[in-house]
Amino acid sequence: MKRYFLLAKLPISKAMRNMDSENTEVKKMLEQEMVNIQNISADARKEWKGYIEKVESQFLEDTFSAAETKAAIESNLQEWEVFKPLRTVEMQVDAYGKNPWVNSRMLKRI
Repeated sequence: MKRYFLLAKLPISKAMRNMDSENTEVKKMLEQEMVNIQNISADARKEWKGYIEKVESQFLEDTFSAAETKAAIESNLQEWEVFKPLRTVEMQVDAYGKNPWVNSRMLKRI
């Protein structure tokens, strides 16, 4: 209400100038706020882009690591299958009370 009383006492042209200068100040403040928001938005966009790139990179690393692990396991399983007959013979001999260390030493010599 003070403003209205103040305006009543001032000539109309002076009141208009005051309002114009107030509007100009408010406009400048709003423009500065818009710039700040745009900067924050650009920074957030950059951070998200960096985060997404990091996650994609880690995903690729994990995928390759899983593939390497799978290949190693498959290779070990194939080796296991190749030596399965020897292990079967060794287990049969062990079942008859033979020393497993002697059997394994003999297999290594063969």
